[in-house]
Amino acid sequence: MGQTSYPPDIVTYNCFLKVLCDNRNSEEALCLYQKMNEVGCSPSVQTYNMLIVMFFKIGEPDGAFEAWREMERRGCARDTDTYCVVIEGLFGCNSTKDAISLLEQVLNTGRKLPFKKFDAFLKELSAVGDLRAIDRLSEQMRKFYNPAMARCFAVNQKRRSMNLRGR
Repeated sequence: MGQTSYPPDIVTYNCFLKVLCDNRNSEEALCLYQKMNEVGCSPSVQTYNMLIVMFFKIGEPDGAFEAWREMERRGCARDTDTYCVVIEGLFGCNSTKDAISLLEQVLNTGRKLPFKKFDAFLKELSAVGDLRAIDRLSEQMRKFYNPAMARCFAVNQKRRSMNLRGR
């Protein structure tokens, strides 16, 4: 990458890393991550998010947790997406207690979760039957989003569902 007169930056590295992570090529992704560090290009929060998602998808939660800890060691602040991908990954690898615990921490900090994540998290919480967490998450949703927006989202989801059923 660096043989041209333009040295690669974090955006360039993240583009390559995204392709490797999407293809679940963990060895190459980690090599590229190491190369970034060697040339002095500091990883961004998006870099870590891609690595975390990849590790959960390939069934290596330990790698995801290592990336999580590496963020802290390097002073890279976690954003809302980071918390969301870790919570989704924990639900995906059947670590529901850990996922619910992290979700509770996120809710306690007052972070505004993306609207579509509420639905995914509510579905997971419904599957495990944690009514307290469902109530807490629903309350958070009401706090950040107005009822009209929630109603509009529900109607759109219903339309999509009906179209899928061929009605």
